Amino acid sequence: MGALNRDAEIPALIAGRADDPQRDHYIGLDMVPFRRRSASITDALHYEVMQEQASALGRAGRALEAALAALYAHDRDEKNTDEARRQLVAEAGEALWRFIVQRECCGLGDSRAVMRDYRVPPEVQNRMGIWSLGERRARR
Repeated sequence: MGALNRDAEIPALIAGRADDPQRDHYIGLDMVPFRRRSASITDALHYEVMQEQASALGRAGRALEAALAALYAHDRDEKNTDEARRQLVAEAGEALWRFIVQRECCGLGDSRAVMRDYRVPPEVQNRMGIWSLGERRARR
């Protein structure tokens, strides 16, 4: 039996020809029919968006962990300066708020697991997303 001629068996639309000037403009473009090409491009974009959402969620989680660790370290060292502790609670509350918002953007709505797993104190939960009037003006 003779060797199989691959190009003869695959339709020219899919396989492309070596003398086709458009052949090398896109890697693998000649292997994908047009209708499937647009879907693969949107799939790639969707994948990139999902990667960025996951990355942002990770950054927000690490920021929350760091803020809570600073608050716990302050409490453990018994540095009972009210203003410093109030500032740490405010920072942890903002980090918690950012993390919860990012989770909701990713479609993860229930925050009870976050409060439990990160051991978020009730005062930080109550401070989540709340700013003083001076802080609101500074943010605008």
